[in-house]
Amino acid sequence: MSELKFIDTHAHLQMKTFKNDIERVVDDALAAGIDAIINVGFDVKSSEQAMELSQKYSFMFTAVGVHPHDAKTYNSRTLAILDGFLKDKKVVAIGEIGLDFKRNLSPQNTQIKVFNEQLIFAQDRNIPVIIHTRDAYSMVLEMLERRKPGKVLMHCFSGSKEDAERGVKKGYYIAFAGNITYTKSLLPDVSERVPLTRIVLETDAPFLSPVPNRGKRNEPSFIHYTAEKIAQFKGVTVNDLGET
Repeated sequence: MSELKFIDTHAHLQMKTFKNDIERVVDDALAAGIDAIINVGFDVKSSEQAMELSQKYSFMFTAVGVHPHDAKTYNSRTLAILDGFLKDKKVVAIGEIGLDFKRNLSPQNTQIKVFNEQLIFAQDRNIPVIIHTRDAYSMVLEMLERRKPGKVLMHCFSGSKEDAERGVKKGYYIAFAGNITYTKSLLPDVSERVPLTRIVLETDAPFLSPVPNRGKRNEPSFIHYTAEKIAQFKGVTVNDLGET
């Protein structure tokens, strides 16, 4: 068992790619010092599946919400369903929600409407939000400032130094994933602008596997590669990073 302790603030272990070896993935995560994993929903079904995992494993928790890619699946019953999910004490956030104007898998106007309604929903219930943003940082930050939800976590941060600084000034947390280890990544420079107390780690498993496992399915146990890089950039030990 590793002496290092980490929280994987964003994974999707409910996805079918983990169906056949979830027990091994869980064992490896525990051996790597993972104290907690938040499995994050991207629509109603995946949110419910994530909740089922958190009931099975004591160290797992859940975020529920509708991803911008899946905004087109949102309907008049969605918020009522999410509200029911909040009765589960292991549901700790609304997410992942936001805007993705890079891929536009749902129409932009639909994304904006669905994001706005979920922000209001989270604000009314004083529950943290996990934000997905691609090519839409300015609008996302404006909407967050207007709605002022409680705690805000910027998932898999990919914005500019200025975007990071603006978020930090608002008290938001900045999450870095395995892509910070990539050779051409600009994120090391961004991480220098973020105080250690505002940085959180995530894998986004099964996506964004860090070097040296880039191209393979990502897993929570790989989080130490990301931790080592960030510790290097911040000039601290990996233990200090994990403790923070």
